Amino acid sequence: MNWDTTDYVIATALFASCALVTWLITRNARSHWHILAGTLAALGALVLVWMQLAVGLIGSGEHPINQAMTLVLAAGAIGSALSRFRASGMRTTMLAVAGTQMTLGALGFILATPDLFSDVFLVTTFFAGIWTGSALLFHLAYRREQRA
Repeated sequence: MNWDTTDYVIATALFASCALVTWLITRNARSHWHILAGTLAALGALVLVWMQLAVGLIGSGEHPINQAMTLVLAAGAIGSALSRFRASGMRTTMLAVAGTQMTLGALGFILATPDLFSDVFLVTTFFAGIWTGSALLFHLAYRREQRA
């Protein structure tokens, strides 16, 4: 793989964005659960974008579901902004992101050729698991905040 200047700039922007999101979440965190949940969500988004830019998640990068994966990130960004990174809102946001991921996975099964079924299944399961795990950690953070 030959990286040029553009690749390094994009990689730097991705890592800087991940660090910024993690910092925003941890700045207002009241528990280690909140920090863990935010870090998991930020790393999940980083991996999603990285894989999408590198090879595409399903088949080639031109597959329609690959193009629609932007909706997953948009759901996370909009929900995070609306909830102001608070645990109760982030829990709901991450469940919405997981739902978006699973909906795109279901559409992927409809649109994919049989040779891509395993790609669709693995991508959907992997990322829906990350988003749901983050929602669970945000739930634990919310419960901790309620007791404090």
